[in-house]
Amino acid sequence: MESYIKWLELIAALSAIINWKYFKHNSFVKHLAILIFFIVTVEFTGSKIRTYFTYNIYFYNFIVEPGLFILYALAFYKGFVSVVYKKIAKYGIFLTLILYFAFLPTVNYNVFLNVIGYNIGALFIALLAILKVLEIINLEDEIDFLKNPITYLLLSIIFYYLITIPHYSVSYYFYISKPKSENFGNTFLAYIDIIFNYLLYINYTILFFLWEKKKHQF
Repeated sequence: MESYIKWLELIAALSAIINWKYFKHNSFVKHLAILIFFIVTVEFTGSKIRTYFTYNIYFYNFIVEPGLFILYALAFYKGFVSVVYKKIAKYGIFLTLILYFAFLPTVNYNVFLNVIGYNIGALFIALLAILKVLEIINLEDEIDFLKNPITYLLLSIIFYYLITIPHYSVSYYFYISKPKSENFGNTFLAYIDIIFNYLLYINYTILFFLWEKKKHQF
């Protein structure tokens, strides 16, 4: 089930390409589309690397995760109206990257994901999404807020990245401490993670396709 996610990411990217002319002048949605293009590129590249090499985690530790944090920070920086929120995105990404690379030597980054660094980045992305939700609530009435596809995308981002924190942490513990054991809690978190991952890219696709019809609400 998890292996199919890259195809849903590809559908989201294609929907962005098809509808690019409708949202190219909206900086927030445009940069979210660029983020999706990056994700699709690195996902398919990562799959090829795994085909020829045993591990592709080095690629994710040094390119994918930092790139993801940077592009999310840039998208939210462009999307925020509040100057204060813009500063949080701008300076927060520097702190996030510093902490991310500071924790990188604490793991065997050729084999394992930089879990602590990833968790910090995931919290940062979730924080930015929460701030954007608060900003939308302040700018729109309740009805428009609930009709806004960006609202559901932001909620998907929040829940997905928050659920990956316990999932990745528990997975790392069992890979290190009990590499041959199975754990119900870890399996349950993995399924929840996958569900929210699917919802995330479904909401990206919906946003790109509905932009022309719903743009007056953004």
